[in-house]
Amino acid sequence: MAKLAGTRGTVIGPVIPNTTFNLNDTVTTLLSNDFLGTLIAGIQEDSAAGLFLIENGTITVISANSLFTTNAAIPSKYYVFFDGGFLKVTNKVGNSKTLKISLFGLEPRTS
Repeated sequence: MAKLAGTRGTVIGPVIPNTTFNLNDTVTTLLSNDFLGTLIAGIQEDSAAGLFLIENGTITVISANSLFTTNAAIPSKYYVFFDGGFLKVTNKVGNSKTLKISLFGLEPRTS
């Protein structure tokens, strides 16, 4: 059974299909701290995509366009991070971008 992020059980995207994403915007989606799976993020106008592994609140780059980073100190990038149960992506690149996010993985059931 497919469910969106923020629910318990299998998580299958797209979680955020098309979101207008301007400079310094941060897009946030609820995600359990114990989520285990992959994140695919894309920026339509830049033909940029990134594949990330998420394990227990930690994000690791598997393969990503050079415009993506998990390091907040790097300017002019799309910053992907996990903060207190929320997956966040911040646009440090420019205005009028279209962000797409899909998550594939598991969140343990609590009941």
